[in-house]
Amino acid sequence: MPRNYKPDPQGKQYRKYDHNTIKQALEEYQTTPKCSLASIAEKYNINKSVLYRHNRKTMKTQGGQNALDEHTERHIVNYLNICGNWGCPLDRYDLRIVSHTSVSKTKCGPDYATRFLKRHQNSISLRMCQNIKKSRAQVSPDTINEYFKELEESLKEIDPIKKCQSQSKYESNDPYQVEIHRVVQARDVILTVNTNLTTPHKSKSIKPFRLQSVPNNYTYIHTYTRKT
Repeated sequence: MPRNYKPDPQGKQYRKYDHNTIKQALEEYQTTPKCSLASIAEKYNINKSVLYRHNRKTMKTQGGQNALDEHTERHIVNYLNICGNWGCPLDRYDLRIVSHTSVSKTKCGPDYATRFLKRHQNSISLRMCQNIKKSRAQVSPDTINEYFKELEESLKEIDPIKKCQSQSKYESNDPYQVEIHRVVQARDVILTVNTNLTTPHKSKSIKPFRLQSVPNNYTYIHTYTRKT
């Protein structure tokens, strides 16, 4: 199927009815007692079979169907605008990934993103990436106070020990450093580095060492960082 479908001018032409007219005719048919569908169709100059289909079924749009329903697409449009207001705009590739996780196993292509933006061009604006002005990037004292107030409410029910662990884990000058936990038990064995804190096993890659004057049931956890 071509990207831009054009109907055959020599093919059969179907009559196109106004959606508002059909809706008004159905409302009158459902609210008027002892009213036949044929009389309503004759009054609004609509084929009786068309009114019957719209009254009995949930009609779909003509042509190929969209991968997402209208409610899901409006939901995605809403959150795309929220990300843009927060200063984290998303591009076409991000839109394809979001739609792919919401739809099915098949990945959405560039044509899908183009058609999605065309369908919602009144709700989404496509802009070029550029630096914002200093006046827009300025942070007032009220904004800072509001941030710490929200942070205090968010961390109210968290254990203080976990707060310290979270800060030491994610605050680093080198983003390529990875934190590794090494479990050392009071045994004269050669231990390997294990990120999952499972039972250590013997290896020749690390030199042997001993822990002196330590009980047998003592476990020492040593934390350090290495570059990936």
